Amino acid sequence: MKQLGGYSVLFFLLGHAVDSSVTEECQALSLDILLKWLRSDANERHLFIARRGHWMLRHLLETERCRPSKSFASVLINLSCSAPVTLTSGGKNFASVLHSDALVVDPDLLSFTVQCWKLWQRFPDRSPSFDGDTLDLLLRTLQHLLRDNHPHRQFNVRQMERAKILPLLLHMATVSFIVNILLDYR
Repeated sequence: MKQLGGYSVLFFLLGHAVDSSVTEECQALSLDILLKWLRSDANERHLFIARRGHWMLRHLLETERCRPSKSFASVLINLSCSAPVTLTSGGKNFASVLHSDALVVDPDLLSFTVQCWKLWQRFPDRSPSFDGDTLDLLLRTLQHLLRDNHPHRQFNVRQMERAKILPLLLHMATVSFIVNILLDYR
């Protein structure tokens, strides 16, 4: 993979998948391949971070043709943990939190996932399901990783503190509250 160009080739393919307007699941699978490659190669990961890869990824997620969904959030959440924490069902945009004793192994990726909260709300799930929208999935996952009977709860708390997840959640809540007040005021 390095001989072909490393992470930049995979990032290009992700961009092509988004630009081609293929299904959300295909776009999420392309993201999954890119992030798994970065997870497997420390040098490529360092280059990705040094070249503002998270900024480029966020820019790609904000494009008009990209449909950030539960599949995207699930990929980001699962790759920030030592084991899968969420499960998505292709085509139905259904996602659930698995019972898992996973560790947060990439707090920066989890922080990035929380920072994308506006993207998760951009295309709300309008299906008549009880599993909530993408932001609900993210919040339920964080709650699950910090539950009382989690054997590695303290480790996960330290990882989330290091990534400053609580200030991000408080910012998200504040902005949402202010927006709701302004909408009610009109």
